[in-house]
Amino acid sequence: MRPITALKIGVSVAVGVLAIYGVMILAAIDSLKDSPFDPPPVAPLGRAATFEADGILETESGYVVAGVVGTSDPHRRAPCSGRFALVFLDAQGRAERATVLSGIETSRYCADRVDDFLPAPGRGWILAGTGVRDGGPAALFGGRSTDFQTVTLRLDESGALMESFGEDGLVEDHQAAGVLDGATFTTRLRRMTESGEVRDDLVVGEAAYEFWRAFEVERGFLVAVASGPGVTWQAFERDDPLVPRYHALPGATAATTNTLPLEADLGIGDTLLRDRVLYVAVRDRGGTRVNAVDPRRVRVVFGFNGTGAVRLPGYVTSERLLAAGPDGFEVATTAIDRGHHGDRLQVLRFGADGAADSSFGGRVKRKGRDVLLDPGLDDAVLDEAGRTLVLGGSTLVRLTAFGKIDPTFGRDGITRLRQVPVCELSPAARTDPCRGA
Repeated sequence: MRPITALKIGVSVAVGVLAIYGVMILAAIDSLKDSPFDPPPVAPLGRAATFEADGILETESGYVVAGVVGTSDPHRRAPCSGRFALVFLDAQGRAERATVLSGIETSRYCADRVDDFLPAPGRGWILAGTGVRDGGPAALFGGRSTDFQTVTLRLDESGALMESFGEDGLVEDHQAAGVLDGATFTTRLRRMTESGEVRDDLVVGEAAYEFWRAFEVERGFLVAVASGPGVTWQAFERDDPLVPRYHALPGATAATTNTLPLEADLGIGDTLLRDRVLYVAVRDRGGTRVNAVDPRRVRVVFGFNGTGAVRLPGYVTSERLLAAGPDGFEVATTAIDRGHHGDRLQVLRFGADGAADSSFGGRVKRKGRDVLLDPGLDDAVLDEAGRTLVLGGSTLVRLTAFGKIDPTFGRDGITRLRQVPVCELSPAARTDPCRGA
């Protein structure tokens, strides 16, 4: 008898594998005949629907928090019910009312998360987020595919959807990223009009800007930031004080960007533009530091701490940079706290020279214990009174102007938002989104 060679075994195995995949493909194709891609309509919210908060802004009487109420996973046994929602808080952190938004569910997408929450030019709000839906059976490996959709909505002051914006209040495939000199711009650096029309007339030239992850603006000045082998950015200035139209600074294009050898082997975190100095949180093997760079002259600002950088204490997991004081900035961070569920919150303040304010903040404590956030920071703002509001894991913390816990807010400085009864607080309590809740 001739011995069976390894080649023959390999060929037999390969043929068997191909046969199995052939059966799977035929089964998938057959299932597609009977299973339409369009999933059932988004389900009404149930009584146990929770609110996941993603962003916060200050209002005239308190604060407004944007997030998603309901479930966003279309693969669960129950139909997904996720909808964008706003919760309005008074100045003491008590939930006064809420708005459950309609619009995205008409396209059969469940709201998944809020990516940006902005004050609209004039009045009202702009909410940019992601929707998700069941895309039908996966063709090759079984299971089901998932479709994601980027959307932008415009809301009036009450939080109601402005149906004159886009198509029934919704603009698909474009995500608002900021407001610059009265013009809303998208993550592709295109201008979005008040009616939701997207125009390619914000930036001079034909270059495409598709991959920027952060945007910082000051009057007449825009910086787009990307993360790669180092920290990469592109600066733009306004051409005409009367027309919101910008050009890239000389010597820089989308393909050849302003780059400095700022090591960021673990990526970059939050960014802040103040007095035309760009502060960038950079993650490297040694932890997290904040670099100060001049985006116009493409150089490090060595007047900042003598080296152009300050190192943040602890193993930082998330951070937010906020303009604070006459010329400096504040940074709220979470850092790993071993042995606890969640990361400890700390706030620090630095001057334009990089000097730390030893009288401000530090590790935030509540009744003698560290404040922990899980899974970290989602957003942070400074209100007009100079108080810091930090949002993480649907927990909202307010600090005094000195960086200490504010006992007059919520319950000893903290408001829990996940269990807020959004439907009970919403004028839409008896409409379809909240039916049965």
